[in-house]
Amino acid sequence: MALDYKKKSEYWDQKRKEEIKPRRRSERKRVEVSTSVPKKVLSADEGEKVVLRAKTKYPEMTHKPERQRIQIKKRESRPVAAKRREGFEIVPDAPPVEHDVDPVRAKERRKVSQKRIERQRRIQRSNIRTVFLILIGGIILAALVGSLLAFLRSSFFAITEYSVKGTNYLTASNVLSYLKTDQRTSLLTLDASVVEESLLVNPWIKKATISKRIPSSLEITIEERVPIGIVSMVNEERWVIADDGTWLGKVIEDGEELWAIDPDAVHPRIALEPDSLIIIEDISPTPNTLGTLATSDEVLNAIEVLRGIDASLFEQVQSMSAPEIPLTKIITNEHVEILVGGAKDAYEKSKIALALLKEHEGKVTLIDVRSVDKPTWRGLDTSVEE
Repeated sequence: MALDYKKKSEYWDQKRKEEIKPRRRSERKRVEVSTSVPKKVLSADEGEKVVLRAKTKYPEMTHKPERQRIQIKKRESRPVAAKRREGFEIVPDAPPVEHDVDPVRAKERRKVSQKRIERQRRIQRSNIRTVFLILIGGIILAALVGSLLAFLRSSFFAITEYSVKGTNYLTASNVLSYLKTDQRTSLLTLDASVVEESLLVNPWIKKATISKRIPSSLEITIEERVPIGIVSMVNEERWVIADDGTWLGKVIEDGEELWAIDPDAVHPRIALEPDSLIIIEDISPTPNTLGTLATSDEVLNAIEVLRGIDASLFEQVQSMSAPEIPLTKIITNEHVEILVGGAKDAYEKSKIALALLKEHEGKVTLIDVRSVDKPTWRGLDTSVEE
């Protein structure tokens, strides 16, 4: 049967005096706190267990070990009764012992713990707020971008007006035929570089510049290649060539008009002005491709001569003959032949030829300026060396 509180205290005092023995300092060992139940110990109260827990690291240095009571479900069972009959010692309940805790330190620990909890809550609330703001900002940004794209692609910025400048041989319709735009193309989303590349497909277009005029106007400025002559080959095939050596098209006659056409019929035909073009004759047949540079040395030399001579002599040139580079000659409107040969020193050669033409006006028929140091000329019945 259970004992009263006073008897229990006396019982435990006697037990401590018997169990705790003084030890030397060298024999003391550090022990860990244990919550296990002593073997063969049952409480007087049915099913209640008692656990001894050391208050310090060295139980031999204390007189009053701390006791902790662990309550379990009380029940009477046959195994318990059997153990009682087997001679297990019945131990009375240990009196409750209060912990010796400093109230000031306990209060400080509670404050620190409370601050830590509050800080963690603030961080958690801040993280939630940040995620929420990022989500709202992303939704707003997506809505703005979608609205902006819809506005840029609206009919308000659709291209309705086209302006073409800088053309001489080409027409506005020729230029606009190379544009890859329609009524739904927006001026703001139009890539100017793509439009410029599409225009440069035409061999007559040397450079193209695209300018946008808000809200719906597109301005195109063209720099054309300048045709300098018509190359007449010995097989009677004729091609128009630019001053940079680019083939601009095959020449055909349509009544009294000359046209430069694309043999493959890809590009539109262009009307030519015969009075502004110089005929380059006696050229050996060469494979020509529209929009590519000439590969014939005789043709390229003749073009360099025409680009290098004085403008006054250029105005008097009617045609050229270039079967070979040393035999390249200019034929003026007065049917005077000027042997120039290579394109080197073309300007000085033209100045010498102009001086001889002026000095012997109406008498000279042939001028040889292939050697700048020793030019010669020939009249109707004379030959003079200067």
